[in-house]
Amino acid sequence: MYKKNDIFDFKVEKITYGGKGIGKVQGKVFFVNGVLPGEHVEVQELKEKEKYSTAELVNVLEPSEHRIEPAPEFLFVPESTILKPTPYSPGYCYFYTDYENEVAIKQEQFIAMIDRVQGADASVCLPPIASPKEMNYRNKIILHAKLDEGKMKFGYYRDGNQMVMELDECPLAHPEINKQLKELVENPHFIHSLHDGMGLTIRHTESDGVSYWRNKPNKKDSWLKEKTVLGDISVPKGCFFQINPACCDVLINQVSDIIEKVKPQSVVDLYCGVGIFALAAATKGVPHVVGIDSDEKSIVAANYNAKSRNFEDCKFIAGDAEKLTNNTLRNVDPEETVLIIDPPRNGLGRRARGAIKASGIKRIIYISCGPDTLVRDLKDLIKKGYTLKSSQMVDMFPRTSHFETVSYLEID
Repeated sequence: MYKKNDIFDFKVEKITYGGKGIGKVQGKVFFVNGVLPGEHVEVQELKEKEKYSTAELVNVLEPSEHRIEPAPEFLFVPESTILKPTPYSPGYCYFYTDYENEVAIKQEQFIAMIDRVQGADASVCLPPIASPKEMNYRNKIILHAKLDEGKMKFGYYRDGNQMVMELDECPLAHPEINKQLKELVENPHFIHSLHDGMGLTIRHTESDGVSYWRNKPNKKDSWLKEKTVLGDISVPKGCFFQINPACCDVLINQVSDIIEKVKPQSVVDLYCGVGIFALAAATKGVPHVVGIDSDEKSIVAANYNAKSRNFEDCKFIAGDAEKLTNNTLRNVDPEETVLIIDPPRNGLGRRARGAIKASGIKRIIYISCGPDTLVRDLKDLIKKGYTLKSSQMVDMFPRTSHFETVSYLEID
């Protein structure tokens, strides 16, 4: 029987959503970062739970054919109880494998998730869509200042949000963002201007270049312009927009293709942001389009984006999507309407799920950045009579554990 703090070995069975590998020792399940399926690894137990333990990678005895040497900018050695800690950077994932294999791992995770949904058939999962860029794709990063033993540290939060990992470059960020970041961290006046707990956002668009702001942007700042397959989209600083512009276009095209095939008379876009999916529907000739979002600035921008395209029947409403869903869906023909949902990572709230089920809306396009909460919502919708017709993984977030999905449901 192994003892705590012993170093022992096992074969990695699979990688779970979140990026941790699973292995077993004497029937006990272990979760460990930095490994790939099929690898024979040495690990040391970190924390024991009732049904499983977490472990830290010590050595890869038999590496996968897909293992690669991580780029130097990904490497970070955390505090460790073992003599030779594994380089591991919080927030990053799969940087030790080729990108094609990363996409394959995520697709396997996604199919397994859908397969667990009672009433859903995993065969409807379409082939995955990889990001055109696996590095330097992010158009925004958010960094934090943290006072640590009298020293002001500036960078990404480490696990637990208690400590900051200092950095002067993010391998996932646009090169112009990294250029700006390097200038900031090398400027002593900037570092001295930071306060404990302060956040700093650095943003890039092709039209505007780089801008940054502390905590919240100035209300008087000019809006940004994002170039998309729909043309320029105006986005107020601080408002949500997809962080991977190329994959944003993929999502727009996927929604557009479904709209073009179904040809609805109405589209309701919940959690619409600055309106990209509603605008995609209007572009495809949908006569009546409504978007709802709680962020008033985003709604102002969405209405501007529609007006600039002369979409007179494309309207946007500011308000809690959970509260407005019921009344909005009552005013459309459920047989001739497509409901587009793009909620935050925690998915649909209970009130919105109830309103959708009560509405009888025949068709739903569900865009999700949280596949775990997507599964919960799919279970609920399928119980009401919806059928999952297709679902596709889009790797919006390469070299992290996350991915986006687009699902299409109908009531037969």
